[in-house]
Amino acid sequence: MQRPSVLLSSVLFAALAAGCSRSSADRAPANTPEPGTTSATVAERPFTASGISLDEALRSGCGIAEVETYFEYDSASVDPPVDTVLYKVAQCLSTGPFKGRQIRVVGHTDPRGSDRYNDELGKTRAQAVREYLVFHGVKHEAVEMLSMGEAGADETSPAEWSYDRRVDIRLVP
Repeated sequence: MQRPSVLLSSVLFAALAAGCSRSSADRAPANTPEPGTTSATVAERPFTASGISLDEALRSGCGIAEVETYFEYDSASVDPPVDTVLYKVAQCLSTGPFKGRQIRVVGHTDPRGSDRYNDELGKTRAQAVREYLVFHGVKHEAVEMLSMGEAGADETSPAEWSYDRRVDIRLVP
């Protein structure tokens, strides 16, 4: 039998992974390829860019050699390999060299969808990362969370949109 806190965390992660709801006018079908790609290309390459961005001080201080983690289009799911990187970050912040340091977790989206939806999706991504870190030992108050939504996203180059679907994790000075 699972402990109530583990069960609650599992339910929370499932809810976060489901993402936010939005009207069908704002939502592209799940298998819609990004402009400039074909359905076959999307099926062969479901993930296209890094979804967790660590600042250099955090990456090198925690001994994380490479960051290759992903968010799918219209998703906030923290799945492998995202959780592998986040686990290392959590250990570094809870018992490692950055124990007690504060971080800022910022969610971003590509430019598709409404401003309101993208702001919510950015928050959901940031919240999923925050909850993962807290579940793995980082103090809740040490993680500042916000959303940039689609602000700063490349609206003119669909090939770059996958890079816009990310969560930035930065040490707070």
